[in-house]
Amino acid sequence: MPTPLTAPFGEMQVTEKSLLTHISFHYNINPEIVTPTEANGGTVTAANSAALLKTGINPNASALIRSRLPARYISGQGMQIIFSAQFGEPQTNLLQEAGYGNTEDGFFFEYNGESFGINRRSSATGQVINHRKPLSQWSQSRNFEFNPLLFNIYAVAFQWLGAGEIVFHVESPHSGVLVPVHEIKYANTAQVASLLNPSLPLWARVLNTGNTIDTTLKIGNAAAYAFGRQEIVGPRHAARAALAYTLGAERLVLAIENMTDVFGGVGNNRSTLQADKFGYSTEGAKPVTFRVYRCTISGGTNAAIDANTSIAKQYTGTPTLSNPKFWYAIEAAKADHDFITLPQDTSIPPGEAIAITAESVTNSDVTA
Repeated sequence: MPTPLTAPFGEMQVTEKSLLTHISFHYNINPEIVTPTEANGGTVTAANSAALLKTGINPNASALIRSRLPARYISGQGMQIIFSAQFGEPQTNLLQEAGYGNTEDGFFFEYNGESFGINRRSSATGQVINHRKPLSQWSQSRNFEFNPLLFNIYAVAFQWLGAGEIVFHVESPHSGVLVPVHEIKYANTAQVASLLNPSLPLWARVLNTGNTIDTTLKIGNAAAYAFGRQEIVGPRHAARAALAYTLGAERLVLAIENMTDVFGGVGNNRSTLQADKFGYSTEGAKPVTFRVYRCTISGGTNAAIDANTSIAKQYTGTPTLSNPKFWYAIEAAKADHDFITLPQDTSIPPGEAIAITAESVTNSDVTA
């Protein structure tokens, strides 16, 4: 597959690239951008504009990072994942992987023990299978020396549609161009898709499976792109709630959660929920302040918007809001109503919610 790169990578390109998600570590491990997970002594820290994933010496330690927002695949649009990484010294019973995916699906560069190569992980058959290819078996030759123990830029480009080609790249230190190093020509080779679901986060992980040597995987910036404009497509739903506000503290009017379990599955949702528009009305003698938060949520009264077509769940009543992130406020006049287009950065990943509260200095009937 020809690789249409943009400057500074030296490629010709006629299709616009749209950023889907990214991670960076210029200052710290920012939980607004990155979700770290540490277990059994593994650690995730930041230094010198990179994330350091360390195993420590515990034989079952692990450390991983993933982008908070997954990259949403849209049928017919190719995707490209670019990231920088410096792998640690390879060890027996140690996995180091970086790329695009999770524990079920994805495309990675990796050290599996002492063997460096690429991996296509897939759960399309109903069980997780790692399709590994060591460096010595890569399909494309290189005209430059390549050392994974030094900082390098890697990329994966894929067509998907279930059966499209997948191309792994490494940047040439001579030309600055991403050079194809291995191609998976998947079409006409299998009876199942190459991945179960191509909407995935940026991902890196170190995992001890008996090894007791402290190893560090260093990850620089990473980004996922779609070729073509990023389109807001998919099912569209609305939810409404009314509240007889009684003078006192700020109270929840309406909350919408992006569920982790959808359509009968368990932990199977990889889609983001996009808040689009907000309509409100007030009926009282004083202004009302509506506040919009991102949070996690539990308890209260809740129900799926539509069990067959929606990934969203609606909460009302008095649920518990945890880790609220205040986004913005809307000041509504007394006896007021309006309809507002929300910013395009109000994307909600699985497990998080958008909550709307109301507060006033007097009683008021409010609707959201």
